[in-house]
Amino acid sequence: MKHIVIVGSGHAGLTLSRELRLLNKDIAITLLSRDSGDMYYKPNLSKAISMKKSPADLVMKRKSVLEQEQNINILSEVKVTGIEKEAKCLFYLDSDGVERELDYDQLVLATGASPVDLKLTNSERCISVNSLSDYEKFREQLEQLDPKEKRIAIIGAGFVGVEFASDLCSNGYEVDVIDAGDWPLNQALPKELGNKVMAAFPSDKAKWHMGCKVSSVEDEGEVLTLNLNNGTSITAGMIISSVGLSPNVELARAAGLEVSRGIVTDEYLRTNYANIYALGDCAETFNIVRPFIGPATQSAKCLAKTLIGEETAVEFIRQAVQVKLSYIPLLICPASEPGGDWNIDGEQINLIARYISASRLNGFSLLGEAVTQKIQLLKEFPLNTA
Repeated sequence: MKHIVIVGSGHAGLTLSRELRLLNKDIAITLLSRDSGDMYYKPNLSKAISMKKSPADLVMKRKSVLEQEQNINILSEVKVTGIEKEAKCLFYLDSDGVERELDYDQLVLATGASPVDLKLTNSERCISVNSLSDYEKFREQLEQLDPKEKRIAIIGAGFVGVEFASDLCSNGYEVDVIDAGDWPLNQALPKELGNKVMAAFPSDKAKWHMGCKVSSVEDEGEVLTLNLNNGTSITAGMIISSVGLSPNVELARAAGLEVSRGIVTDEYLRTNYANIYALGDCAETFNIVRPFIGPATQSAKCLAKTLIGEETAVEFIRQAVQVKLSYIPLLICPASEPGGDWNIDGEQINLIARYISASRLNGFSLLGEAVTQKIQLLKEFPLNTA
C-alpha cells in the first residue's frame, strides 16, 4: 500500500490530508506534527479576544477526531531530524525524545514558517504568536498583567501586528505600535491608506511609532522598557513581536533540496528530488513564497491529485485578504511583483488603491465602503501562475 508522509499539521498539511482521503480511500497517510495535532484556524488567533474565545475554544477538531474522520495517523509532539532521500525514510524524535524511523513512498514538506526573532530580550513577556500553543502563552501573560499596566507594545505593523492592535484596543487595552516603515502595512498599502488606518484607531488607545526601530529592551520587573532608535522610551506590560515570518527550510536544506527564500518547487509543487514535495508557507513556487490561507488551499487541492497519479499543475487565482480591524473595513490583494505604482481613487476613507506594474493591475487595497468593489477588481486579474 502506498504510504504518503506529510511533515506539518498546519492548514496546508491538514488540507492536503483531507483532499487525499477524498480522492483515495486506501492509501496510507501519516502526518507528523511538532504540536498537538489538533486543528484550528490560524487567522482567528489575532481576533480571538473579540470573538470571546479562549485558546481551547479555538480548537475546531481534536487530533483523535481527525484521525478517525480521515483515517490517517497523526504523530504529535514530534521533531523531524533528518531525511534519507535514497532510502525514502525520515528520522524523528517522538514525544519521549526517542529517535524513530519512518519509511515513505512520497514525502510532503508542509513545515510552515517561524517568526523572525529580533533577539531583544529573553523575557517570557515578549511573545511571537504563530501557533495555538504560542497563543496560549500570550493569553496566560495577558491575564497576569498588572491591572494598572494594560499597555502592550507591538513590534511590527504588518498584517498580524495591526490585527492584534485592533483586537487589544477594542477590548480595553492600550497599544504602542512600532515599525520601521513610515505607515502600517507599508508593503501592501500606499501611504494615504496607511495613514487612514492609523487615524481610524482611537487616539487614546493606540500610539503609532512609525519609522522607528527598537534598539534594546530592559526588563524592569513589572514592566518592560523599549528604547527606540529615535531616543524615545516606551514602557509596556508585555511585547508582541510580529516583524515577519521566515520559511522553515532547515530540514530541506540539510537533505540537499534546493532552497532559496523557501523550498523551491516546480508547478507541480515537486522539489528537485523525486517523490518529495512542498507546499504552504515553506514553499517557493514560481519564485514567490505565499504566506496566506488561499494559496495553501489551492496548492493542497492540486497536490492531492498529483500524489494519486493525476499530475495537476497549481494555478494561483488572485484573492483578497481581509485585514481584521474593528475600526475600519480593509481588504488587500497583495501584489506579486515589485516596482509598480499606486493609483488611488475615492473620497474620505472610502478608497480604492490599484497597484499598477508593467501597465497592468498587479494588486489592490480597498478601504471603507470601497471593500464592496472586491469582486469587480478581482475580475480584472487573469489566471495568475507567475
